[in-house]
Amino acid sequence: MHYPGHLREAFITWAEDGCPPTVELEVAYEPVRWPPERFLRRMLRCSDIVPQDIRALFPEWEAGRRRTFASLAYWLLDDAAAA
Repeated sequence: MHYPGHLREAFITWAEDGCPPTVELEVAYEPVRWPPERFLRRMLRCSDIVPQDIRALFPEWEAGRRRTFASLAYWLLDDAAAA
């Protein structure tokens, strides 16, 4: 499913910032902060392709996986659960 650009941009910004404990995004044109788990669960159906520079931030994930935001979100949730 194609997701709106503001959600993909929020994901990208969060990843570039080193995956901090909150994700800043807009909901109904209002800025909000969500915990990463909530945001990642929101991204679980996003079939858009993660840009190469963002994929490079997660080298353990990239090898042999689908390169979608959903795939990365699943991996990050699994990784957090394993920690």
